[in-house]
Amino acid sequence: MNAIRLVTEDAADPKNPNRTIRRQRRDDPLRKMLKSGDIDGAHWLAADRFRDKLDLAGGAREVMGSSHQAPWQRCHYAVKQADARQEVRDSLQAVGLLLSPAFNHAVIQYTPIRAMERELGIRNGKGPDAVRMALDKLARWQARNTR
Repeated sequence: MNAIRLVTEDAADPKNPNRTIRRQRRDDPLRKMLKSGDIDGAHWLAADRFRDKLDLAGGAREVMGSSHQAPWQRCHYAVKQADARQEVRDSLQAVGLLLSPAFNHAVIQYTPIRAMERELGIRNGKGPDAVRMALDKLARWQARNTR
């Protein structure tokens, strides 16, 4: 697995606009693709929904949110987790085997596009096309199969 890449940026404090604060966030190749126009908002939302479901399917939120609840109060979470796991499996199936390596690198592992092209042997400059096609399939599947 790749090391987490963080981006440091200075921005206005939302509570006090006269003050500047420094923030660190995960370096996301999809954010760069969205800014450059390689993907559109529907692709971004589809990837964001997939990442949320992937976190929920892995139980990342269970440790944070429901660890102090009685077992009978957590049973609803187990249903949500099972539903999220099924949606993740169905989403990966919708993306398909051909585009899944590019999808995995960009969406799940946050690998920069150029590094993904080198690792997968994709011709220079064609990485965004592969990611866009995968996200297009994902967005169409989500539009048909989710509420």
